[in-house]
Amino acid sequence: MIPTWRAHAKLRDRKELAVLVMEEGSVPAIARRIGCSKSSVKSALLFHGLAQQETVRKKV
Repeated sequence: MIPTWRAHAKLRDRKELAVLVMEEGSVPAIARRIGCSKSSVKSALLFHGLAQQETVRKKV
């Protein structure tokens, strides 16, 4: 069975997901922006080895 997060193009692409992490800064914000579940975002972050909410810091 294919993971649910793979249905979202922005979650499949590591570079696009990294941009979303920098712009949004949190899992819930990313999920709202692309219209998917928080668990899908978390799964994609883990798969791509990207930082999750606790380690992401926005530059002001």
